[in-house]
Amino acid sequence: MERMSTQIDIESTKVLEENGVKLRVSQDHNIPEKSDVFFNPKIKINRELVLCGLSVFLDQHKEYAKHPAQCLDAFASSGALGIQWQKHLKHQKSIILNDIKPTAVQNIYFNCQQNHIKYSTADQMMECRTLGSLIEGNRKSKESCDTRSDDEMGESHLIDGGKPDMEDNSVEVICQDAGILLLQRAFDFIHLDPFGTSVHYLESAFRNTPNKGIVSITSTDLASVYGRCPKMTMRHYSANVIRNEYYRELAARLILGAVARAAARCNKGIEVLVSVAYEHFILVMVRVVRGPQHADSSIEKVQKVIHCLLCGERCFVPGTHCVERDYYTLLKCKCKQNSPGKTAVFLGPVWSHSIFKAEFVHAMLQSSIHLKLSSTVIELLKTLQSEAVCSRTVNTMIQQPYKIEKTTSTKMDDAISTIADKKESTKCVKRPSDEATSMAKRICKDQETVISAPCFYYNIHLHTAKGKDALKMKKVIELLKQNGYRASRTHFDPVAVRTNADMHSFLEILTSNSQPTSRP
Repeated sequence: MERMSTQIDIESTKVLEENGVKLRVSQDHNIPEKSDVFFNPKIKINRELVLCGLSVFLDQHKEYAKHPAQCLDAFASSGALGIQWQKHLKHQKSIILNDIKPTAVQNIYFNCQQNHIKYSTADQMMECRTLGSLIEGNRKSKESCDTRSDDEMGESHLIDGGKPDMEDNSVEVICQDAGILLLQRAFDFIHLDPFGTSVHYLESAFRNTPNKGIVSITSTDLASVYGRCPKMTMRHYSANVIRNEYYRELAARLILGAVARAAARCNKGIEVLVSVAYEHFILVMVRVVRGPQHADSSIEKVQKVIHCLLCGERCFVPGTHCVERDYYTLLKCKCKQNSPGKTAVFLGPVWSHSIFKAEFVHAMLQSSIHLKLSSTVIELLKTLQSEAVCSRTVNTMIQQPYKIEKTTSTKMDDAISTIADKKESTKCVKRPSDEATSMAKRICKDQETVISAPCFYYNIHLHTAKGKDALKMKKVIELLKQNGYRASRTHFDPVAVRTNADMHSFLEILTSNSQPTSRP
């Protein structure tokens, strides 16, 4: 086999600029099959979102860690994302850019030079770490084997005069398979953006990620996650999806389900920070939580969805090892009673809990304004912020209007009153009974599951009654809030609304306020 050439044809390249970073790319940079250095200008928004997410993470990291965060772009290609990290973020950090193609690595070297960023190779960094360890050992033992200073020893082994601990304006460039690199070293922040599906690298990514680390995943295999290729979806995600009104969010939850299972195999759980499905990509960011208990908790949140093919009603199937007598009873619609045959289908398994963390999204929005990013990203983050607040878990003891079963309410009152009576009846300090405490906690957890915000969102045009005009988005949100529900726009669909109202209430509000279509 002939060795792959690492020479770059200068005549077939051009220079682009993105967020103040100059990048040399080939003429066919947006066609992966024809170019070793892939660069897609259409997902600039994705790179800006990852930049904001990393900025928020670095702000949080410096509060609990003393060492600089190790940040990896596992599929750097042109190095556009990593160079922006280094140029725009002034935090203490170590940026590592990796790509398996030698041509891409050579192009990263050139782009670093164009943007006045120092770089070093993996071999040079290993040598410098070894020298640094020897110097530290000599300091402790007070032995001076060399008259040269520490800086001189480091500078002779790094390109452009870098130092062993890596300067603030330098990056490390590696040419290696991403899966192997992730197994060899630990990183605090990992961004995966492979060509196609990312499921092959998930377990490697979670293997060495420390507690509170963040894994960011960009998926561009839209054919599989959107249900266009069902067999491919089953191969990659072991799940079933179909094209429906909420297919974009279903795709994001599908990826999160695969992420949760991969993390659980490494005895780690996840906390979902943000999920974005925008044009040509799906981006999810999760925080790693170490421990088998957190892994078990995350796995419990991966559930199947039962979807009515007639009216579009949907709900998550509760996780249980028992065989349900009739799954149709989980749906609130009466399509099964009125129509013969099979009227529903199982989808998933997918992530069933919140796909946003409001505080993290808010911090990303503030970061985007501080970094002066594009107005498109700022508006998108504003929509995500309102959507995250709308999707936040409902407090079952306060939120109205909701119908709670009388038996459940009685059990809760009895459990709480038992605890209260035992605290006030005697002067002796006594712990409440374990049975009453566990019952209260269990019922609270059950109620939270029952009356949390409904899954997914509702398309206004699709659910508007025939012969009536569709209401404006602003009007629908206002009506829902007047009736005591939370509501907001959703970035998944520009003509859909996210609300904690169930479908029956949503249709009732929509129908009662729509006007008949005026005919000339």
